[in-house]
Amino acid sequence: MRIAQLAPLFLEVPPREYGGTERIVHTLTEQLVKRGHDVTLFAAQGSTTTADLYPMGTLPLWETGGNAFAWHAIEIEELIRHSADFDVIHSHLEVLPWLGGERYQSPLVTTIHGRLDLDEQRQVLKVFRQWPLVSISDAQRCPVDDLGLDWLATVYHGLDLEGVYSQGAGAGGYLAFISRFSPEKGPDVAIRAARKAGMKLVMAGPIPDENREFFEAEVEPLLKDSDVELVGSSTTRARTSCSATPPASSSRSSGMSRSASCSSSRSPAGPRSSRSRAVRFQSSSRTAGMDSW
Repeated sequence: MRIAQLAPLFLEVPPREYGGTERIVHTLTEQLVKRGHDVTLFAAQGSTTTADLYPMGTLPLWETGGNAFAWHAIEIEELIRHSADFDVIHSHLEVLPWLGGERYQSPLVTTIHGRLDLDEQRQVLKVFRQWPLVSISDAQRCPVDDLGLDWLATVYHGLDLEGVYSQGAGAGGYLAFISRFSPEKGPDVAIRAARKAGMKLVMAGPIPDENREFFEAEVEPLLKDSDVELVGSSTTRARTSCSATPPASSSRSSGMSRSASCSSSRSPAGPRSSRSRAVRFQSSSRTAGMDSW
């Protein structure tokens, strides 16, 4: 098949450090190429892939601070102009591509990678309920189950873990949280859970500008009386090794960068589908032979 993968432009594909959606897009793209499909990846400059790369005219937006709406509008317009070249288009941009309406000359399916329990998400899905969707878990659908959306399938996120991540033996004696510090990810819940368990907690991830107030009001106060280490940037290799070895030193600095830097088999979380936790599933049809997390 001729498949177009439409990636967000916030980070390169694959991401050098933090970047969950971009990492999923990369893994999916590479596996589709290995299975003999003709894949074109629409992504930010600096992306690398064995598929055909259609680089957009911007470096990752989280590096440049560019206008996200403008650049994604350009990306979508480029895709529409070339849409007749594909048998199917797989979008990871959620809402914006739907504004292309009937201009697409091949089917468009969208994977929604985040939570769906916010009111504005309900409102937009009501308006665009005709567009085919793929969920990342059955639970993800629950907040909008009454809207009659066109869910085609649930495809769990598949990552090729062999040679990339290794689970430690637990000798480090600490818990780990890897995610951006946003309310839906529950960093405050993780700290309280670690405190109740009497265990050290290593936390890694970005503090988005729009969540700075949440971090300062809800997370920072909890750090004063908790055994928490905030870890800065690192590569995937360093992040992997962190799961098998104890942290070298303790730091309570909140000046964290955008990337995660240690690995965990589980992080305390609530019921929301986008909370930072690792759950093991059987491999889906698109990621056969791999563990899906």
